[in-house]
Amino acid sequence: MPALATDKFRLVAPNTGWQLDASGIADAAVTSFGLVSATSLPTATGVTITVDRVNSAGVKTPTKMERIKGVISGSTVISCVRGVGGTAQSHSAGAVVEIVIDSTLWNDVVNGVLVEHNQDGTHLYPVPVKATGAEVNTGTDDAKFLTPKAVTDSTVHIGTAQTVAVATSETTASTSYTALATAGPVVTITISAKGMALVSVYTSLTTNVDTANAFMGFAISGETTVASSDAFALQARTNGSGGTERCSATFLVTGLNAGSNVFTSQYKVNTGTGTFLDRKIIVIPL
Repeated sequence: MPALATDKFRLVAPNTGWQLDASGIADAAVTSFGLVSATSLPTATGVTITVDRVNSAGVKTPTKMERIKGVISGSTVISCVRGVGGTAQSHSAGAVVEIVIDSTLWNDVVNGVLVEHNQDGTHLYPVPVKATGAEVNTGTDDAKFLTPKAVTDSTVHIGTAQTVAVATSETTASTSYTALATAGPVVTITISAKGMALVSVYTSLTTNVDTANAFMGFAISGETTVASSDAFALQARTNGSGGTERCSATFLVTGLNAGSNVFTSQYKVNTGTGTFLDRKIIVIPL
């Protein structure tokens, strides 16, 4: 973050004989002024500088002393807060500039630490606790922080979708679910411990007789075995007109076993012949 005059934690540096430049500081309202050199003055944080604590001979000049908070920019002190110690006033060219460890600097450090710490050094607020997936699901705890694992373990987690398509136009007259000449499409995907997935099937289809319904479903194998069924299938007819129907259906599948599961598209008709093309299956693990 940029250095600010209001920084609680301000760096210091050994005094190397800094001085005001030829312009000095004209009056108590000035908020930026120049130095002959700003070599070694901190720039990563704001600074507290002391002007005219002593004169060039090293003699103390208490009535002239002023402490100023500001930011070093090149050889200029900018964004000044005047008179944080001593009195805001004018200062002559060549006035001695120092960094002095004083009550202003030290008190700001203490006040900054106390924002989040007790006097015994312990944290003022409880140490953050990670939420679990179950707590993410309930959504009632506002005092814990969320981690990627908690999201993955929760029911709000959505995995990466996988999609496979087969463009080939092929037919079947089977009245039970079967593969076409070009099998699939097939998606192999990892299911989480929640055992759920969204499955979408898409196809363009044609039926050759008025009473024919064409179906596209999917079987599941691998860690889970589920046969294709009408409950998880799209179905449509084109009344034997030779026209093509573009269809899709999406299903929430639950009760899956965690691990690698294979979703294989399958097809059937109730009568006649169905033609399927531009087939696609999309699986999103939840």
